[in-house]
Amino acid sequence: MYLGRYRMSCANPLDPAILADYWLAELPPGEESAVEEHIFTCQDCTRQLESVIDLAEGIRTLARHGNLGMVVTREFVDRLARQGLRAREYAPQAGGAVDCTVTAHDDLLIGRLAADLTGIDRVDVALCDPSGAERQRLQDIPFRAGLSEVMLNYPIGLARQSGRDVLVMKLLAVTSQGERVLGEYTFNHTPS
Repeated sequence: MYLGRYRMSCANPLDPAILADYWLAELPPGEESAVEEHIFTCQDCTRQLESVIDLAEGIRTLARHGNLGMVVTREFVDRLARQGLRAREYAPQAGGAVDCTVTAHDDLLIGRLAADLTGIDRVDVALCDPSGAERQRLQDIPFRAGLSEVMLNYPIGLARQSGRDVLVMKLLAVTSQGERVLGEYTFNHTPS
């Protein structure tokens, strides 16, 4: 197994997701102890943890500058709120529209896209102009089956720089036979 430019010799390498949870202090105490014991004795997994930390720092830098667009969870947004960050959330109904803005006091701009995700394997989000022409597509986004919405953190830095604009987000189920619109949501942005 390769990690970056290193060849790993670890017989039981720790999964990067476990290392991320360890770094965020989200592991149960027993698991946390087991991870610590492993990384204290394994150079390969220590290097992998360092890579996870570097990635996390890069993501934090992008987020601090308002340039990070990503799918988030309710738990993630709530955790950031407990840390003092302010999220402005908009949740238009499928087929509906919402007037929106951001202020200098907002740290996150969250679009909540409600849809039935039952039985869906792959979801894309198309960011479109009012005519339906795609500006950007987020492919194969992470989502939890059984939930009834996707939460998207829109880059707040872009929203602050934007003048009056209309953004249409389309939530798409993608299969080998094509794609199907799960919901279309219109955000009417006005600068503050």
